[in-house]
Amino acid sequence: MFTEPSDTGLATLLTRFWDAWQGLSTNPESSTARTLVVSNAEALVNGINQNYAQLVDREVGIADLIQQQIFEVSNILTQIADLNEQIKAVVVGGKIPNDLLDRRDLYSINYPKDLILI
Repeated sequence: MFTEPSDTGLATLLTRFWDAWQGLSTNPESSTARTLVVSNAEALVNGINQNYAQLVDREVGIADLIQQQIFEVSNILTQIADLNEQIKAVVVGGKIPNDLLDRRDLYSINYPKDLILI
């Protein structure tokens, strides 16, 4: 996201901005020095705006990912709850629900590693 260090990164833009001010301070009558301050200020503002836009995009992407994973976890928990109800009904009937237990075990084995955010 951040292109540091590079010729277009914020550190470089800040250095150029302050260097332009330094040049203007030593030669305040120079129109070239004034123009450099303005152009470097514009470049810095554009760089900050670009980084801000990238951060907003990243925030939206992460929020969407979290929402999707919450939905997936909710579905898995609902399926496990349904299986638990079925298992309870079979056990109350005096039988052993091996197939249901196996299905429930698959959720605990397969899904947690798929839903880790970090």
